[in-house]
Amino acid sequence: VLSSDLFGYEALVLTGATFLQTRIAERLAEYVRGGGTLVVLGPCGVYDTNARMHEPPPAAPLRDLMGARLTAVRTGVVSTNMGPITGTVPVCCYEPEAPDLEAKAHLASGQELAAFARNVGAGRVIVCGAELGAATDAQDGAGRRWLIGELQKQGIEAPIRDEDDGARAPHLYARLLQHAGRGHLLLANLTATARWCRLVIPAVVPISDGPVDLLTGTPAYPAPGHAVDVYLAADDVRWVCL
Repeated sequence: VLSSDLFGYEALVLTGATFLQTRIAERLAEYVRGGGTLVVLGPCGVYDTNARMHEPPPAAPLRDLMGARLTAVRTGVVSTNMGPITGTVPVCCYEPEAPDLEAKAHLASGQELAAFARNVGAGRVIVCGAELGAATDAQDGAGRRWLIGELQKQGIEAPIRDEDDGARAPHLYARLLQHAGRGHLLLANLTATARWCRLVIPAVVPISDGPVDLLTGTPAYPAPGHAVDVYLAADDVRWVCL
């Protein structure tokens, strides 16, 4: 973060970053004020890298950006006015400090603020007190659909999308990584059903003529629209080097 040109990215996702340097929090705040979109999921910036708690959490630059402070971590269900978006999970609850917060979700058991958004400078920050993934999402994938919808309001498309609507298949996991100038896809099919997946890759990540699973040597296949087709057996894991 400190050495990268963050303004080349439409959105950044900060998830589970419980330990966070103040300088990194400052850099993220600069990114948002300059026009970027920051998504904060779960407990972020509670401690510095020496395990000292920020008082009050999160780290001051992140707290000023979000316009809210973390008050408690409770076990519960995050719910919007459309219904639950998580299962029963640990949830960071916030108290607003800025008047321009847009409340998005509360704990289903009460009125504690669990998700919100705020425009800051030329950018926007979107906060959910719970991480959104296969292990925490509501069973119908509502959490990820909610987040995708919030990003689409900013004109941002999710960088990886399963054409079979992976947002509705919460046991299909996909993550894009970059290493040594190559893109890598980590995929897991946590269901009992084999399936083909077409995954759209950001244009800035090149795809070779022969993407291959590094674990088994099984090929993946370039597809139209800067995408790859990957076959996933039931309970299967793939590490595809693009």
